[in-house]
Amino acid sequence: MIKDVPLQVIRLRGFSHASCLHPHRHSFYMLVWVTLGEFNHRVNYRDHALKPGQVCLLNESEIHQVIKYPADGWMLLIKPRLYDACLKLYQNGENYDLFDATGKQLDADGINTFETLFPLLEQESLRYPESPQLAAYLSLLLTIVARNFRPAFALSRQPEEMEQFRKLKKLIGQHFVTERRAKFYSNALGLPVRRLNAVSKKACGKLVQEMVSDRLLAECEALLAETAMPVKRIVFELGFSGHAQLGYFFKRAKVTNHLPPRGVVMVFMSVSASGVGIAFCAA
Repeated sequence: MIKDVPLQVIRLRGFSHASCLHPHRHSFYMLVWVTLGEFNHRVNYRDHALKPGQVCLLNESEIHQVIKYPADGWMLLIKPRLYDACLKLYQNGENYDLFDATGKQLDADGINTFETLFPLLEQESLRYPESPQLAAYLSLLLTIVARNFRPAFALSRQPEEMEQFRKLKKLIGQHFVTERRAKFYSNALGLPVRRLNAVSKKACGKLVQEMVSDRLLAECEALLAETAMPVKRIVFELGFSGHAQLGYFFKRAKVTNHLPPRGVVMVFMSVSASGVGIAFCAA
């Protein structure tokens, strides 16, 4: 299904793909707009549902699983280089942190614009897959979503802070296994830790170290649920010092998030005189 093109436009009417019904990792950005029926899916092992008129945007590296396709709608698969080109036209997209699994309801004007733009995107992407016009269309789509989106946090609209937050998320995606302290990211971006924490807090309500922990937690869940990889290997792959540190991290993260994922392998720590044991059971 996945093609090596900057943008793939998929009409969801009658669409189904078997591999999407199992947990899989994205190497692209995804936009889903539902026009008829309900779209049930799981993102990083959290369940979400989109109703007609709603749109959601997923970041790259997300763990995604489709539970039920809608009767009709559209899906965009956006390669990172096209998204980067789009951001140059629409930097405010990062400021609103639009790429999340929460469905956003479009108003009547937004729906009318989407109905016009999606067929144009489909035609343009098929005839001219490298056309710079694709980034312009995408930037307009993000503008429409942002107008219908009320951010949960008081986000700064300063372009400089938007760019800093964008770079921070990218760095975390590249280094979360080996670099878990805010100091590394502040040095990489040339900002004091306090300043970088203020930027991330405005943008997503979390400190830098919390963002890193969330990314590491998603990777833990993915390896535990999707692979038969032994725990010992997972400990090594994710840079933990041993089973005890992995168990402690997982347990602490679950308590902090208050949202244990359903249908995913759970890790429970039990401490005995002989040490720390890791037991697995289905949620």
